[in-house]
Amino acid sequence: MTLAGVNNDEFQDFNPSSGWSPLPNRTYVTRSEGYGGSTINSLGMADKERTLEKPPNTYRMAVLGCSQTQGDLAPMPERFTRLVEDQLNAEGGPVKYEVLNFGVSAFSIGQEYVRLRDFTLKFKPDLVLFNARPNSLLYMGPYRAKGVRNSRPIFGIMPDGTLVEDRHFQHHWMKSGEFRFMQDTRWLRFNSRLWKLTSKASYALNEAKDKTINSVLALFHIKAPTQDQPEVPSLMGQKLNPAQVEAMKYLGRVAEVIILKSRELCQKQNCKFMLVYLPAIKSTRDDREAAIYHEFAARNHLNFVDFNPQFDEIGKDPKKKLFRICHFDAEGHRALAALITQELKKQNLLYRAGATKQ
Repeated sequence: MTLAGVNNDEFQDFNPSSGWSPLPNRTYVTRSEGYGGSTINSLGMADKERTLEKPPNTYRMAVLGCSQTQGDLAPMPERFTRLVEDQLNAEGGPVKYEVLNFGVSAFSIGQEYVRLRDFTLKFKPDLVLFNARPNSLLYMGPYRAKGVRNSRPIFGIMPDGTLVEDRHFQHHWMKSGEFRFMQDTRWLRFNSRLWKLTSKASYALNEAKDKTINSVLALFHIKAPTQDQPEVPSLMGQKLNPAQVEAMKYLGRVAEVIILKSRELCQKQNCKFMLVYLPAIKSTRDDREAAIYHEFAARNHLNFVDFNPQFDEIGKDPKKKLFRICHFDAEGHRALAALITQELKKQNLLYRAGATKQ
């Protein structure tokens, strides 16, 4: 989308609270791992239309996460959040279930916390699923490329464990020409059909350019970069130096405080909370990070589930294609939805907080 000047941020808007958020009432296409896309509702969620006010006799579940939760690579009715909602409502009964998708592409767990605090809890959920994907600790730092993702808030902790919310990088980016251009063209991005058409045309030009470059490289027997391997950085199998080991431990402590703060916010609103360590392909997982999540979940008596072992078993079936490259394929969404529904029943989380029966 070079001609439009906003590249992959065309469907995202600057948000001073969380860094960025999806543009409301927007439909867009992605091709990073094959064809996909999403429709953003009027409230700025990758979900069907919802109401801020919870309907009567409704059990409302809010799901926070990054692109794995937003789920652009599957049609909206086939994403795990919608499938869980359908499965629960198919059982009948006087209570209707809503599973609201608050996932936002490239969000860190710190941004999930901010979205929960400043937006999600306004919907009065009865249960919050707080999703962390493998390698989430690596994404807690500043972004090092162009775009609105430089507005990400950064989190740390003081020696006494106090959570620190650092807006330094966000404020620095807000002084850039890139930010000013984004603000100056905001009305066009919201309202202009011509702007959207220009964006689509520039995407086609970029696609043609890539094909031409690949053809030239082939003449010289040079292999162009492919997406055979996921772009997600991983520490899997690497030897860490002492400084890196301490960095991972520190980020684990930061993550622990963020998640405990998130649970505390939910408890104040009489809302249940579950931490979910999402599945990922083995080549992008690190046992050391998983151990950090398992240890602090046990230490703090969190409702916690790690779905990776179950996904590994399902993935042994060669007919089961669970991922495109590193995001869920349709089969992966179905498998995850079934596991989530099973776990909610197992942990007795389908009742309102503080009640024994619905």
